[in-house]
Formats: sequence, structure tokens, C-alpha cells
Amino acid sequence: MSKRDIRNEMLRENRAIIGKLSARLTLVPLEELEAIPTPEGFPDWQRPDAVWRSRNYLVQLYVCKNDDYPGLLRLSISRCKVRPDGRFEDGLTWDELYAIKAEVGYGNWYGIEVYPLPEDLQNVQNMRHLWLLPVPLKIGFKS
Repeated sequence: MSKRDIRNEMLRENRAIIGKLSARLTLVPLEELEAIPTPEGFPDWQRPDAVWRSRNYLVQLYVCKNDDYPGLLRLSISRCKVRPDGRFEDGLTWDELYAIKAEVGYGNWYGIEVYPLPEDLQNVQNMRHLWLLPVPLKIGFKS
């Protein structure tokens, strides 16, 4: 079987799985998360602390271990649709990110996106990251 055949089979399987999911984000059972193996070649990989999925989105929650920002969380959000090149479909809007943050229970948390220094850039997939702060920043628009 060629690489193209394998990729096409994976895309067909992904479409079949997504088609069975709800339009609403649903929490993935802990047993399923614990069954995820550490990806080969990624020894520092962190298993998500919670995952939600729907037919449109995959949302992964990480509890950040950061002494400077206790209570910091990260939501990693992507579309479920996979392009033929194996990357997630791109183009998440601000409105979608805001609604997703609320749907998974963090609507009252302050969320920010970070545009890092070039040496800290990690861009391996079409995925957006919202850093959730338990205490709001003293910046932003106030009414």
C-alpha cells in the first residue's frame, strides 16, 4: 500500500468518525485519554488533561506547570476536518474561539493568544492556543 493510499484511508476513517459526532462539544471519557500513547520522537509530549470534540472542533485542555502564573491553563483548538496534506483545516475565527471557550466552561476566564519570539515558535499543525488566566489582565476593553 502506498503512502498516498494510507493517507487516503486515514482521511476516510476520519470523515466516518467525525460524521458520528454531535455538533456540540462533548467531553471525551478519561479512559480514552489515558489510552493515548506517547507519540514516537516526542519525549516531552504532554497528554491533555481534558479533551472535548464535536463534528467541527477538537479542543484539548492542558494544565500548565508554570510557577510565574499559577492556575494557568491552555486550550488548544483545531477543526476536525483534515486536508489532503494531513493538516487540520485552517481558518478559526475570533467568534468561534470565543464561543468554544464558553462552551467548554471557561467563558468567565480571561483568554489570550500569544505571538511568540521566533525562537519559541511551534507551528506543527493548524491549531490555535488560548491561554486562560484565572485572574484577568489589567488590559483590555472595559465598559
